[in-house]
Parts: sequence; C-alpha cells; structure tokens
Amino acid sequence: MVSQTARRRRSVRRAVVLECSLRSELWEGELKLPVSNLSTEGLWVDTGLVLEPGHELIVSFKPPRARRHEVVWAAAQVVRAGLYRPHVDSAPKRGVAIAITYCSEEHKRLLARSLLGRPPRLPARAPPPLPSAAQARHERQSSPLVARGD
Repeated sequence: MVSQTARRRRSVRRAVVLECSLRSELWEGELKLPVSNLSTEGLWVDTGLVLEPGHELIVSFKPPRARRHEVVWAAAQVVRAGLYRPHVDSAPKRGVAIAITYCSEEHKRLLARSLLGRPPRLPARAPPPLPSAAQARHERQSSPLVARGD
C-alpha cells in the first residue's frame, strides 16, 4: 500500500473536467466517474463510492486536448478516500485519490503532453473572518464617507 507520507507528490495537480472508467474485481464491467484534478502520477475521482486505500484498479480516460482515439490506460491504486476536500471547494465533495502505479511509456508521454501549459488547480480561500461588532462600529465612525451631524 502506498501511504501519503511515504510518497511525496512530485508533479502538480491540474484542474480538469473529464470522465474516467474504473475497473475492479469488486464489480462487473466499468464505472464511469468524473475526475476533477489530474497529474502525471494520479487523479482525484469525485464519487460517493467507498474504496479502501490500497485497493487496485484499472483506470482509463481521454486526457485534456487529446485526440479522440488517444486514451490513457493505467494500473492504479487508491491512496486516499475522502468525504470532502475543504481546501479545494467550499461545497463538500466525496471522492478518492488514485495513484498511477503502472502506465506504458507511450501513455505517460501522452498524459504529460496533455497537461503542459494547463494551470494548476486553485485552492479555495476561506472567507475573511467577520468583524466584531466593536470593530465594525469603529470602521463606520472613522469612515470619511459617513455624514456626520456636527
């Protein structure tokens, strides 16, 4: 099993909107699920499906800007399952982080080429804290735009 602390991220995750197919010994056929970020080492799949870290999968997807017939196939492993990603979106999302464990050299090059120039995902910033009542009153009173009845 690949743990998050044992394996440091070596590539930047890129924001994407695409669909992947997952195959597993746990179900028949393939599942088509949305992917919201992608790197040359793995992907985040948005799903309520509960998969244990260490579970092995076969994943396939058409990378961004790839031709219709260009599809990446890879052996992969679940490294993290989450019910939400508060550092990315304000709305809770469920999903699984999947690490690519084996991919052909041709598919690695295709994936790397398709991500070139694509901006990294932007973390959502927490809203600024609400001012206290005293601070808000002070700001209103010291504002030059507030008409004073002198």
